Amino acid sequence: MSDFDLYNSQNKFLIILTIISAVFSITGSILIISTYIFFKKIRNYAFKLVMYLSISDIFLSVGNLLAIVTLKQEGDQGLCKLQSFLVNFGGLSSILWTSVIAWNIYAATVLSQRNFKQKNKKFLLFGYGLPLLMSVMELFDLTFL
Repeated sequence: MSDFDLYNSQNKFLIILTIISAVFSITGSILIISTYIFFKKIRNYAFKLVMYLSISDIFLSVGNLLAIVTLKQEGDQGLCKLQSFLVNFGGLSSILWTSVIAWNIYAATVLSQRNFKQKNKKFLLFGYGLPLLMSVMELFDLTFL
């Protein structure tokens, strides 16, 4: 038997807090993505990067919501692996997109670079490709040992 008691008052509070924060995060991300899609006048490269970050955040938040479900359904290996994949991919991707945004701000202000759109494919590979690779490795228990 695990030490985690699902019906403990502290754990109930943490579960409720996780649900509320995940729902707010998904709602905010959907609003950002919708704004990018429907308001063409404000589409610029910086907003596109924020949209990419929002997509990553949706993966992370859905994974966090799925964690609540997996707590109640012990033994469902497929659901647990899906939740692990979503949290791992979403978390890594969010961190990397934040790094891409920080790099673009640094390059624009300190280095006076302006060719960001040319690097978009590299940023996409970095922000989504690397986390996907790492998450698939985790999903199939692959290591480089």
